[in-house]
Amino acid sequence: MMNLCQVSIIIVNYNGKRFLWECLSSVYSQTYRPIEVIVVDNASRDGSIEFIKNNFKDVVILPQNDNLGFSAGNNIGIKNSHGRYIATLNNDTKVDKNWLSWLVGAIESQPDIGICASKILFLNQPGILNSAGIKIDKYSGFTWDIGFGDKGDCYNQAKYVFGACACAALYRREMLDEIGLFDEDFFAYHEDVDLSWRAQLSGWKCKYVPEAICYHYFSATSKVASPLKEYLSNRNKVWLIVKNYPSPEIYYYFLTIFLAISGYFIYSLLTGNIAAVRGKIDALLRIKEFLSKRKLIQQRRKVSFSELSSNWESRGLLSSFVGFRKFRKVNISLKDLK
Repeated sequence: MMNLCQVSIIIVNYNGKRFLWECLSSVYSQTYRPIEVIVVDNASRDGSIEFIKNNFKDVVILPQNDNLGFSAGNNIGIKNSHGRYIATLNNDTKVDKNWLSWLVGAIESQPDIGICASKILFLNQPGILNSAGIKIDKYSGFTWDIGFGDKGDCYNQAKYVFGACACAALYRREMLDEIGLFDEDFFAYHEDVDLSWRAQLSGWKCKYVPEAICYHYFSATSKVASPLKEYLSNRNKVWLIVKNYPSPEIYYYFLTIFLAISGYFIYSLLTGNIAAVRGKIDALLRIKEFLSKRKLIQQRRKVSFSELSSNWESRGLLSSFVGFRKFRKVNISLKDLK
């Protein structure tokens, strides 16, 4: 077994051969050592595995027979890794040479830091921010990437945040052993938010590390605003709240949470976003399963609501909708960059 002081970098790949040279070259240019690089290939048909074997012989390749999604793919990689820390990295990224050094330095600065979030910039617009961590709204339970679409140089201060985008994040194995891995029912999208929820409920902190820079093509696999992404994202957002929003506070804010979910459902109907509508409906059809998961998660909760929500936002429904519209606008504009 490898030394547990190292970092295992997990990359889930599905037909991403065109990105792998840039991604893996940047990984092997890291100043931090030792590292273990694992690529979980979700049944790619574009020659990805052969490309890795021919160009990056130190990569551990875990080929799968089917596309298992981002959640299960990362879980397979984690279960076959040996690092004390686990870094998740999208295949359509390029990281700064000091990316990992900054993340490891941050997570080792305090024993209660379980997750570190990178500064993620759009690769085609490197001055524009994709994510500076994840934020949450108290009244709706909805979450967003901090700074999405803003200028990146406005987010240069390290701080505690609700969670990290798993596009480029670092996780403490000790924490994962305690709270569990990614929820495979999510398949893709918001599985990182769900994990951040469970971390926060168990008393683990997440720190945003602005020096840890990652450049991201954004939605290269599923495409920006694709029906699949709309479906999974809208379905999983409901499951996030059902599983994780703590009691009894979920009852205090039930009306605003209900109005937020219903409002976006109506908005999707009016704009013809059928995939989003299907996502919301399918989420409700499986609600009993997630209520069962909720029971176990809430039993393990270790922190009070005031501690948990100390860095949450209180945007209200109107400002939440404005934030949603901004997110949609930036998403759509990114189509032109593909």
